[in-house]
Amino acid sequence: MVDLYHKKDGFQNCAKGKMGRVGICGSILVVEEILGKARLEGKEGRKVVFGAERRLEAVWSGDLLMVHHIRYAKILRMSNDAKGAINVLQGAMGPERPHHFVQADMVGRSHGTYYSIAGGCHVFLGNIEKAQVMFDKILDLIDKKKISGKNLPTEVYIKKKPDGCVEVASYKEKQVRRGGDVEKFAEATKINPAEATNLTHDRRNAHRRMGVALTSRIHPFPTHHASHYHKPPSPTSPSSVKLRESKLSLEFKPSTPISSLSNLDPHSHYDLDTHDELAVRSLLMGVNHRASRYFVPSRAFLEDAHARHAHVKINTWVGGVAVFELAVLDLKEVEARDRAESVGYSPSSSSVSVASSTTLLPCVEGGGDGRGKAGGLEICS
Repeated sequence: MVDLYHKKDGFQNCAKGKMGRVGICGSILVVEEILGKARLEGKEGRKVVFGAERRLEAVWSGDLLMVHHIRYAKILRMSNDAKGAINVLQGAMGPERPHHFVQADMVGRSHGTYYSIAGGCHVFLGNIEKAQVMFDKILDLIDKKKISGKNLPTEVYIKKKPDGCVEVASYKEKQVRRGGDVEKFAEATKINPAEATNLTHDRRNAHRRMGVALTSRIHPFPTHHASHYHKPPSPTSPSSVKLRESKLSLEFKPSTPISSLSNLDPHSHYDLDTHDELAVRSLLMGVNHRASRYFVPSRAFLEDAHARHAHVKINTWVGGVAVFELAVLDLKEVEARDRAESVGYSPSSSSVSVASSTTLLPCVEGGGDGRGKAGGLEICS
């Protein structure tokens, strides 16, 4: 395997115009690996790829240029520049774009999935009317005949049964319980479909870069984005847990799972009033806490998600995924303990699993979570 730094040099040569079309293509395909393994983030990552932008536009056109824009946007996202990635995609994929990627326009994979994800994003942003427009189109899009003749896994997840879209039906039922207009069922959507879909079908990368500070995206939503806001009664985790600062984070205190499995009032105005919603929330919270190395609250959330399996009606996948995530948690705990011991860090307990959520664990370079620092040791707080 070619050394990563040779690949990096190759991409920089591409930016300087020293490579042909084949070399440029190869360099673009490896740049994601460079960013992921060589820890090229922020300004460094953008510096590597930005110089190639004008050069590529000069030698490429049409389909190849579109592929580059898509890759370039992904690189910006991996460099924590979400706004830049959005701008690249809007400029390259908009209706006024000078070049078209005909194959991508024809394939379209699953518009129903795209609309579900987009609707979830609009719900999170508080654009309820736009979210409603997206959700209204899901059923028609998902029932269209596919080129392959088979529904994609994401469509099966959204649809659940052949005679209707259960995801939409559950939103409508909840809106009726809340006394709202059934045609505005997006108002009752409190678990972001985009997060749930992302976790279910891209577990390898879904939450690698997410921290506890971003669990506020899952639930609750900001109070000014939802009327009749009520938070389910649940105790909070130790107050000493400090959340990493984030421009995207909201004021949020991580809470432990709701202890009772039976005292759910079907007529309550809690944002989450079904076992399905509470199970999905606990699963998402558990995965995010684990990604942030808060193993104790992560285990509590994941065990709660699994405990609700017998009570869920729609999201029957939660139980199995929770067991899988618990197994991953066990491995991550042992891995963290071994790495801590390798650098002379000795937790107060012989097992990381019984350490409190305030325990600091060292992040060793090469750990795969994108937070290691070359030539030093970073303490995760």
